[in-house]
Amino acid sequence: MRYWFCITKPENWEKIKEHKTWGVEDRYKTTMKRLTLDEILVFYVTSPGKAIEGIYKVASEWYYNETSLGWDKLCPYRIKINPLVMLSTPIPLDEKLIEELLFITDKRLENRGRIVWRKPEGYIRLSP
Repeated sequence: MRYWFCITKPENWEKIKEHKTWGVEDRYKTTMKRLTLDEILVFYVTSPGKAIEGIYKVASEWYYNETSLGWDKLCPYRIKINPLVMLSTPIPLDEKLIEELLFITDKRLENRGRIVWRKPEGYIRLSP
C-alpha cells in the first residue's frame, strides 16, 4: 500500500471534501494513473494553515472529466475518495512532525513541495 501526500489550497480543499473527489492537472496524470483502490491520501492544505487536514482512501479507479467542480484550475484526471479521518483541529506540518512521518522520505526544506509516497519495496519520490 502506498501513502500519498496531496497538497492543495484552502479553497480547493473545500471542494475536494464536498465532492469527495481529488483531481490533478495534465502534468500529473501519470501520477494519478498509478493510484490504486484503498491507497491512503494525506491532505496538506497550504496557507494560511499549512497543516494536514484530512486522511482519505482511494475509492475509485482514475477517470477523466472536465466538468468544473469549482477548483481554481482544470483538474480533469480524477479519483473518488472516502474520508478516513477528518481532523477537527488541523495538524501543523512542523519540523518535528516531518521527521516522524515515514512517507516523507526526503526531509530537506528545499524539497518540501514534492509529492512523495511509499511502495512496499521501498521509497520513491516524484517531483511535480
